[in-house]
Amino acid sequence: MFPNDIDKWVNFSPQTYPNSNVISIRQNIWGATTEKIYYILERTFLIRYKKSFFTKMRVFLRRSGSEIWGKAFGDGFCTGCADYAVAFLTLARSCHIPCRIIHAFSESWLKTGSIFYIRAHFFVEYFDEENDQWILVDPTKGKVLKSWPKEYVKDEVGEDIWGMGLKSYFDMLRHAWRFRSQWRLKGTQL
Repeated sequence: MFPNDIDKWVNFSPQTYPNSNVISIRQNIWGATTEKIYYILERTFLIRYKKSFFTKMRVFLRRSGSEIWGKAFGDGFCTGCADYAVAFLTLARSCHIPCRIIHAFSESWLKTGSIFYIRAHFFVEYFDEENDQWILVDPTKGKVLKSWPKEYVKDEVGEDIWGMGLKSYFDMLRHAWRFRSQWRLKGTQL
């Protein structure tokens, strides 16, 4: 069993509750945590990317992991890093792997970027029980990362995106504007 502070990261949240498609995918995942993570990254990376701006604006931050995965294999789609991160969280937690989502902003965007084109990214960390540490992954790229990417400033860590209060593009705009204003006032990472 995990230490008490890790336990909360394995529980499902409203955004990461699995549907029958996720459960059927999970049934094919075996091995140690690291092996499972690589399989989950591979499967998540295979979700079809839908580039349509209009689709993205309609569904951005509004879907659960089950909706992203779809009702059957090949049925779901992702619109960007938020969807890939939530899909990864959903499948990893269904495999009883503690994980949490991390939101970050590009430092160059914080300094000079347009408020209407936000440069941000969602990462995920999973808890490696064998080594007693959190490991960073980028589900959008399908990779385990060795260290935190220098170009990003951490914003928030949470159980899912909805738990961070982000449920639409406009929520993201408001949040980004607030964070950037505070970051610039401080002149350093928050």
